[in-house]
Amino acid sequence: FQDGDQVPADLRVVAAYNLQVDNSALTGESEAQERGVELEASGLATESVAPATPSNRGAGEPAGDAVAIAIKTAPSGPRTPAIEASNLLFFSTIVVSGHGRGVVVGTGDNTVMGQIAGLTSDAGASRDATPPLIREIGLFIRYVSIVAILLGLAFLGLGIGLGVQKPVQSIVFCIS
Repeated sequence: FQDGDQVPADLRVVAAYNLQVDNSALTGESEAQERGVELEASGLATESVAPATPSNRGAGEPAGDAVAIAIKTAPSGPRTPAIEASNLLFFSTIVVSGHGRGVVVGTGDNTVMGQIAGLTSDAGASRDATPPLIREIGLFIRYVSIVAILLGLAFLGLGIGLGVQKPVQSIVFCIS
């Protein structure tokens, strides 16, 4: 990858020269972020990462030279969130400057962007299949419709009751 490229998948950086990435599509940050081979965070120790082989590959993982994400941990063991790792590039982000090489660690729904998309589509699954935004818009439309109908009926009653308009004109006004 080089200047102007869109990152095609989640990648672990294995070689980089002055690499900066625009993560605004993912995080909303307006400034380009430095990326490199090493994870730069204070007080963190490195985990050893080996390519997956038939002997150390988990059940259901594809065969081949799949590479685990290189994450560093604090001495107590908690992992650095992937979004904060300076040695990862994410699907749909743009390389602003520099160039480098990386190993694919996630594609499709297994990318950070795919996981976010999955969370938004699963948000309404607990109650029904309708996303929350669609439910709110439907509720708003229902309230506006009720108010419009009540106002129309009020003007129909006033128009006929006060004799300001003929009944047909009042009904047409109420409908419109």
